[in-house]
Amino acid sequence: MWKDFFYYTKSERRVILLLLAIALLLLGIWAVMEYLRPVEVPVTLSESEEIDSFLANLEEQEKIRKSHTPKNEISAVLQPFDPNVSFQNWRID
Repeated sequence: MWKDFFYYTKSERRVILLLLAIALLLLGIWAVMEYLRPVEVPVTLSESEEIDSFLANLEEQEKIRKSHTPKNEISAVLQPFDPNVSFQNWRID
């Protein structure tokens, strides 16, 4: 009875084995890449100071940019639109 559920033809068994081989190959490549990945170097104090000065410079530039933007911005006004109504003088030639 159980052979009725788990019987595969020769071509189906080949495909299953091929898919398993591809999965194992990808898993092996992933494992090797994880093993060969370089170790992350911790950030030193001088690099930390450099990063802090860079972020402070970015904040300063953002303040300058915000101060130069106009206060009275133009707002968009939506118009009624019905895509089911065609134009009178419009046609494709």
